[in-house]
Amino acid sequence: LKRGEDRGIVLKARQDLWKVIRRRLIDPVPEDLLLAIEGTNDPSVLEKWFDAALELSDVGELRKAMKSG
Repeated sequence: LKRGEDRGIVLKARQDLWKVIRRRLIDPVPEDLLLAIEGTNDPSVLEKWFDAALELSDVGELRKAMKSG
């Protein structure tokens, strides 16, 4: 049951991140960002990227933030 909940949390975090990137920065989401998001299973990392996507003003800044951790 716990694994299913964790998976649901990760899937929701990914969807939320894609949505904010599309609405605030760039649509469609570039492949490199999609691959990074899909390859991340840590909800805290996805949340950190989500917060960065809300605060930053361009996709280049987001890429830098995602690479820095």
